[in-house]
Amino acid sequence: LPVELIERVEIIRNSTPEFLVTSPAGVINIILKDVPKQLTRNAKLTNFIADGRLGVRVDGQYGQSQDNYGYLLAGAADSKPQIGERISTINEISQAKIIQETTHQTGRDNNVSLSPRFNIKLENNQQIIISPFVAYNQDQREVHTQHGNSTISQELDMNDAERLTARFITEWKQQGQQNNEQSIKLFVQAEDENTDKTTYKTLQTGNQSSHQENTERTEREVALDGRIKRLLLDAHIVTSGFEWRSKETKEEYQQQQVLTNNSQIKEQRVALWWQDEWLLS
Repeated sequence: LPVELIERVEIIRNSTPEFLVTSPAGVINIILKDVPKQLTRNAKLTNFIADGRLGVRVDGQYGQSQDNYGYLLAGAADSKPQIGERISTINEISQAKIIQETTHQTGRDNNVSLSPRFNIKLENNQQIIISPFVAYNQDQREVHTQHGNSTISQELDMNDAERLTARFITEWKQQGQQNNEQSIKLFVQAEDENTDKTTYKTLQTGNQSSHQENTERTEREVALDGRIKRLLLDAHIVTSGFEWRSKETKEEYQQQQVLTNNSQIKEQRVALWWQDEWLLS
């Protein structure tokens, strides 16, 4: 997400029915900005150089709020070089020899994302928030490895990966007096990812070999949740909610254009929760 879209970041360390904390580090909750009340126009271009290779990023936002509706159009695109060098020394005790490896990595990581937000204002402090999100990522890398004192003199790995993510979130919210609030949210997400990897090996004898791998993954998820918050007896904030979520993931793995692994995972969750906050003074 572009930094300009983030209002604040919260780290939640105490478990609540709404945020179940299962890690000692806590849960990171990213709060996005609302549609701006005034006309907002912002564009930024960033250039950088890493190991002689040029990287570029451009992003912008445009939006404003009217009497009955508001919008914030946002998009970003970047292209970053993939560079790196690693030198490894491997002690093969069973073969009584030391193998040295020198690895060079080159390539580019390209990203494009669109993340608009729309706000429709209704009567009685009601509003509908629509937040679509589309992102495309392309990762192309070449990893060249030189082996010393090994049966393989050099190795070349060529990786080409693509990922397309589409997400749609719509929320109905109503805010009343004394912090009373109620909302219903619908979440739909789809993601497709394809990774091709080709490995070329050259032996010390001069013989060459190649190996191909392909991984295809699809993910579909839909979720619906709602909550009601009320002030009770001037000292309690009572919140109740529900959540329903369904997710399906499919993955196929091929070697030398032959299907060797096929997995399909289905997850479903239904949760009802109730929370009472006491105000002590």
